[in-house]
Amino acid sequence: MAQLVFATSKNLHEPESEKILRNQLTSLGHQVKLFPWNGDQTPFFEAELVILRTCWDYYKQPKLFKDWLLNLQQHRIRVLNPIEMVLWNFEKTYLIELQEAGFLVPETYIVDAYDLPKIEQKMAQLNWEQAVLKPVSGQSGHYLQLLKRREACTWSTSQAPQKEALLQAFEPKITSLGETLLIFIAGEFSHAIRRVLPKGEWKSNSQYGSSLKISTVNPKIIEQAHLILQYVSQKFSSTMPLYVRIDGIIAEGDLFSLMEVELIEPNLGFQLAPSGALSFAKSVDHFLSEQEWESKN
Repeated sequence: MAQLVFATSKNLHEPESEKILRNQLTSLGHQVKLFPWNGDQTPFFEAELVILRTCWDYYKQPKLFKDWLLNLQQHRIRVLNPIEMVLWNFEKTYLIELQEAGFLVPETYIVDAYDLPKIEQKMAQLNWEQAVLKPVSGQSGHYLQLLKRREACTWSTSQAPQKEALLQAFEPKITSLGETLLIFIAGEFSHAIRRVLPKGEWKSNSQYGSSLKISTVNPKIIEQAHLILQYVSQKFSSTMPLYVRIDGIIAEGDLFSLMEVELIEPNLGFQLAPSGALSFAKSVDHFLSEQEWESKN
């Protein structure tokens, strides 16, 4: 039996998906406790394994969260997903890297969020009438802005939490097609969930009213997502993340347009696919047994 800690958020009630996962781990003999990442640090240093789960408030203090991860890394605390992988995912500039690697990603550029004239100039150069401005470090749709060039005089820097930001081509199809979330556990496809957006909404996160439903996707889509996963794995010495959610838009011709790779604290939707929680728990078992074997040899 291992002592596991789920890193969570302050004042957050445990979501149903997380209860299902915790129960699966408990049924395999593990003890699971929940502690906020920005609370008492003692449990993290006493745990045999820390699993990043509902750290859904880190967008408020991204630097503090990053420093927390680096502190765990410095003290050789075992964390899943691996901290070096999480730190790569922490900066959304990874989308530009994946774009340059040949994956289908909405065209993305790094900009100064406080230099609105230059952003307007960039959009004019690209002939974009609309674009999404998002912080380099952020989550759950917080601080996203839809910029319309014809309304540039109304733009404001008040929603920009950081100077560095991403300017990304707006994908209008998301309002009608929604967003498809592909969940992989230990490198294997587990299940797909579709986010259905309210009429007229372009932000796909649940706080903006989107609903979730289990989805069946073409194997060609899964293959495209798996190629992204393989790229990430190879980047980190062929290490497969325990969990990953690959979010995108499925367009005509079975093309998968990548919106996000979620390696830090994604909602994995186990309330819709409980079998995925069992796969997760068994993968934790496998990870712990491998670590034990390595420590003995």
